[in-house]
Order: sequence, then C-alpha cells, then structure tokens
Amino acid sequence: MGALAFTPIALGLDQLFPDLDADPVDGSVGVLGMLGEEFAGFLVPFIGSWFLLNAPKLMESGKLAATTTQEDHAALVPISEPASTLSAAILDGFLDRVPPRLGRTIVALSAELHYLRVHTTLGEALILYSFGQAVIEMDGTDIAGMQIHRSHWVALKQVVALEKEGERLICVMPGSLRFPVSRPYRPALRAALRGLLE
Repeated sequence: MGALAFTPIALGLDQLFPDLDADPVDGSVGVLGMLGEEFAGFLVPFIGSWFLLNAPKLMESGKLAATTTQEDHAALVPISEPASTLSAAILDGFLDRVPPRLGRTIVALSAELHYLRVHTTLGEALILYSFGQAVIEMDGTDIAGMQIHRSHWVALKQVVALEKEGERLICVMPGSLRFPVSRPYRPALRAALRGLLE
C-alpha cells in the first residue's frame, strides 16, 4: 500500500527534478506504463522495510505460538477459577488465545500497538487482539474492572494501591505492575475502589 501511494509522488518528483545522468523518459509507454515501472521499483524495498520494522513483533508472536503446549489446549478454566466468573462470550474471545497455563485470574490488560498484553496472577502473554474489544468482553463478565488509561484496564479486586508520583496517579498491581491513571478516569476509579471496601 505504501509503494502504491508513493508511486505517483515519486513519478511527479522525477518529472520536476529530472536526473541529468538518467536515461530519457520513454514516452511511448504512456502514463500507466511509467506508473507501473515506478511501482515495480518501489514494491520490493517497501515490503522489505515493512518486514524489518515488524520483525520483532512477528518473532514474539511466533515464540508465543511455539511455547503453547498440549496442556495449554486442555481445559480453559482451571479449578482455582470458578467457571461462573467467565461468560461464554469471553471464552470465544481473547482469553481463548491466552495459554491456559497462565490461568484465568485477570489482573490487567494493556494495549501494545495491535497487540494485547494479558496479565494474570500466573504470568502474562502477548496476543494479537484489539484492546477495545477485550475491554468490551471483560465488561460482559462477573469480573469487576475498569479502563484507567487509553492503554490499560485493571481488575478492581487486584488493585494493591494508588500512589501519587508528582502530578501522576499510579495504579499498583500484584507482581510490581504499575499503570498510570489518566485524569478523566481518576474519580471513577477512586469511587469504584471505595465501593469494594464498603
């Protein structure tokens, strides 16, 4: 897509600033022919650049898939987590992609580009999933939680403390996890935590 979008721009620049050492433009191929030649010249470098930029994420995704064992495909809800706490919809959603060895006691969810980092009491996993969709799915369960930042959702019962760092408010979670709380979410988070303590 990048090569396709850049082709007419590059062709226009070639016409505005002709290279004196370059071969003269062959007018017999027409505008479509010139666009095709220019596109062919950009396609391989653009695809190569995309792979180089995304290689770390692609490799991480491959590692997650490779470390999933047959045990991970066994029962999705461990005995320690009552099945009633998870709706049928969420089991068809993002949790279905999390290795079952990590359990289903959700601590927090974090957005990382097009990926979702799922934190549980037993560890974490990075999966290809929409953060917004995962938040919607969590709202459909019995697990009380809320979004506290454009990139973070937390399970309220897992919150250890709220700490001030200058002007910032930090939500402290188990396992030394620390997430910033955006200003618009602060009153609702404090009210929700007060409601759990009462």
